[in-house]
Amino acid sequence: MKLAVLTPDKLAVDSEVKLIVMPTSEGEVGVEDGHAHMMATLVPGSLRIYSNDEAEIWAVSGGVADVRPSRVLLLADAVESVEEIDLDRACLLYTSDAAD
Repeated sequence: MKLAVLTPDKLAVDSEVKLIVMPTSEGEVGVEDGHAHMMATLVPGSLRIYSNDEAEIWAVSGGVADVRPSRVLLLADAVESVEEIDLDRACLLYTSDAAD
């Protein structure tokens, strides 16, 4: 199935995938080809994308998902692959949020 992950700044993902596991307001939801049409609210968490047997992991901050039988469109506030995450910045943000 076709997956597109868009943020206000970039097209983060545009590829064919086997399975997507996304964090939603109703809990984690897995989507495979042929899934029924569904809209969902994304919450901050881990987005797992399977193109083969291994997951590509992304951090998503929130947004919406539009699931169709042969494609999924995720409109995310922000998304970063695990490799892109700046741990120093993330720890600083976490510490700042905890102090509030």
